[in-house]
Amino acid sequence: MKALSRSEGSTSLSLDTRSLARAASAALERAAHGVLKVAVRGALVGGSLAERRLFWAEAALGRSQLAMHDVTPQGDIGIGGVSEQLYSEGFLAAWHEILGRELGPRLPEVLYEVGFQGATWEIRQAIDHGIWVPALLKPLVGRPEMLARARSSRFFHALVRESLHIVFRMIMTEGGWGRVELIDLTGRAGFAADGAPAGDGPDAVVEVANTPEPRRLGQTGRPSCYLVTGIYAAYFATVFGTPARAVETRCRAAGDARCRFEIRFSA
Repeated sequence: MKALSRSEGSTSLSLDTRSLARAASAALERAAHGVLKVAVRGALVGGSLAERRLFWAEAALGRSQLAMHDVTPQGDIGIGGVSEQLYSEGFLAAWHEILGRELGPRLPEVLYEVGFQGATWEIRQAIDHGIWVPALLKPLVGRPEMLARARSSRFFHALVRESLHIVFRMIMTEGGWGRVELIDLTGRAGFAADGAPAGDGPDAVVEVANTPEPRRLGQTGRPSCYLVTGIYAAYFATVFGTPARAVETRCRAAGDARCRFEIRFSA
């Protein structure tokens, strides 16, 4: 067996030391992320109890929105003060088919606008009623200052991200609009590892599995979630009080595993 030279041994030891340092750094980062997530969840629950409302306490602890709806004998249904209607996916397919026949190449922009306007109304109603807004976010939600805080404070960034996770889980995933699997704010609205703003990419990315438009349309060979793209643009524009545009860059209808929506805020 060949003995290691002093230089080879030093190189091996140096590599092992660097590997251990990277592993330790990654472990600390995971631990810090876990502690921050627990702190954020605690803040959401504590704020809800302080307001003497259980809405955000129940939401943060994972209760389904389907168990939280208010239904009246008169046929009204709503949650958190926002009135709703339930309808089957047949309507979604009909919008694509009939509007596509009537509008031709204008279909994508029209359905995008429908999604944008409908979701803007929904989020504005939620903000105005106040129940859907966590206590710590009420002074800033719907205002450009909220985006500035999300860019400058790690805790506030984590609070916004976790709140969006909960809201999208309740509204989109449990509402039949596809399973929201990723919300990434590490673009211009997020932070790099050293705490600096992280690059010139999109301000936010949302990735969704099992979105409804590909479920009904099948393989179209192109991104086809026109309505849902407008919805996500409206959510971010309204929550952050800043004009925003969304683009679908991957889609199940085009053969991708998940649909990816990239959101950019106007300067």
